Amino acid sequence: MNNIDIKSIATIAAAALVASALALVILGNATLIPFTPTIVIIGSILTAVIVAVLMIIVMAIGHGGQAPMPSAGATSSAQADFSVTDPLTRTMNRRGITIGIMDAMALGERYGNPLSVAKLDLDIFSSINEKYGKETGDRMLAGVAAVLADALRMPDKIGRFSDDEFMLIMPQTRVDDAFMIADRLRKLVEQQEFDVNGATDKITTSVGVTEYAPGDDLESLISRVQQGVDKSRDAGRNTVTRV
Repeated sequence: MNNIDIKSIATIAAAALVASALALVILGNATLIPFTPTIVIIGSILTAVIVAVLMIIVMAIGHGGQAPMPSAGATSSAQADFSVTDPLTRTMNRRGITIGIMDAMALGERYGNPLSVAKLDLDIFSSINEKYGKETGDRMLAGVAAVLADALRMPDKIGRFSDDEFMLIMPQTRVDDAFMIADRLRKLVEQQEFDVNGATDKITTSVGVTEYAPGDDLESLISRVQQGVDKSRDAGRNTVTRV
């Protein structure tokens, strides 16, 4: 009886007890058939018990038929778990772009289609946050994402892989062509001027590019493209390295 209101049942049963007693007295006077006090008491108690039992049955059925409503926190958590969009950049989030890579790898493995991926790391982005503040840094990050997304080819996908890194999926693309695409994106970001606190500033990217090879798993592919990013940083940043 966890979900049944005992107080309400008792109140209504007590009311039924009084009402039935009055009804028996009135009925006896109206029909000239005398009811003894014992009959009145027993009849009233039976009526109250029947009313209470019926209420318990009705309330139990009502609670049993109602599905529990999820809490607002649970709903928000579920939405967060299944979301594939980064709310700041409006590109795919890490989960979404990872799923995209795995799907593209599966197609490449099954049909032998070429597949390349690129990882773009914003150069010394922490200095932007330190210089202008996180809010301005977030606006610049969203601006970079917009530049990249606008320049994509139809089948390509892009997502925010970490705070200041983006991953690009290029189906049906060999590494040489992927290199040219990545370098074009690098130049577009480099040329873009971003509004920062009433002034303008620029940012550059270090990029790694690699091609999926039969037998690659997600870890090996991402590890290899990260090597390209590291080599671009070591080369002085603002460059693309194929691995």
